[in-house]
Amino acid sequence: MPVRRTLAALALLLAACAHPAPPAAAPGAAAGPALVTSLTVEPVGDTVHLALQLTNVTTAPLVMRFNTGQTYDFAVLRGGETLWQWSQAMRFMQALRDETLAPGETRTITEHWVPGRRVTGDLTARGWITSTSHPVESTATFRMP
Repeated sequence: MPVRRTLAALALLLAACAHPAPPAAAPGAAAGPALVTSLTVEPVGDTVHLALQLTNVTTAPLVMRFNTGQTYDFAVLRGGETLWQWSQAMRFMQALRDETLAPGETRTITEHWVPGRRVTGDLTARGWITSTSHPVESTATFRMP
């Protein structure tokens, strides 16, 4: 009998912790991406400035779901080689959470990369959102002198 009570209590606890399903799309909502991204990369001296913009292009609030404390990431690549990734040496807590973008809202996420060694030539930057409900990314090519 104690095992049944324990299992019943565990089932109730799991049900209480379950993440609710995302809201259904509004009737008549246009098909296509709800979240539009763009990435701006600006090398200035020995620093590369990265800015990822997210825009909710719908007329309803957009709920982005996340499984960890990480919201975004950036990387710089040369060909297939990753030269830098913002989150590489970081750890993020596990946390089910939501962030909401209002209709038409734009959010800008910025980071900076300072190459540890002299890097020149054509590079590709990637910026992405780690959302499980709206996993979007944007890329941009740039040149380091």
